[in-house]
Amino acid sequence: MLFPVLFYSFVAYVFYKLICKISFYVCKNSNSHRNKIKLVACFVAISIPISLVTYREITTPDIEWNPLIKSEQVIVGSWSGVNESLVLKTDHTFLLTHNNQEYSGGWSLDDWNLTFDYYSSDTPYGYLRVIYHSDSYHLVKDTLNKDPDVWNYENSLVKQ
Repeated sequence: MLFPVLFYSFVAYVFYKLICKISFYVCKNSNSHRNKIKLVACFVAISIPISLVTYREITTPDIEWNPLIKSEQVIVGSWSGVNESLVLKTDHTFLLTHNNQEYSGGWSLDDWNLTFDYYSSDTPYGYLRVIYHSDSYHLVKDTLNKDPDVWNYENSLVKQ
């Protein structure tokens, strides 16, 4: 949290100095213009970082990395991703189609951790993380034993 604050403060300071320098060269001898220029430069320098932070907050979905899953029925069903589909059945079996290869086995859910027990070897992954964002659940790949800061919520399966 400290790094973005320092970064945007630095950006505001750079914009302020840049606008002041350019403006002072344009209006060299007028003190009343200089005060107005400083005021405008301060406003612009502060509004740009604020608008950048606001834009980032608006465009990034609100993600719940550890959703409360009251019933397994939330995840049972058909899921799809790029070149893959996953069908989770109520009898705790699944069918995964990944790059035109089919895998099957059993699945279990522990909190938000979905694990697979394959009947075959050489499987694409054995663990998916259940998250909630944009008003729906997603199964995120490639999160096991990794820092949550590097999880990619766009690398996920979406329920059909």
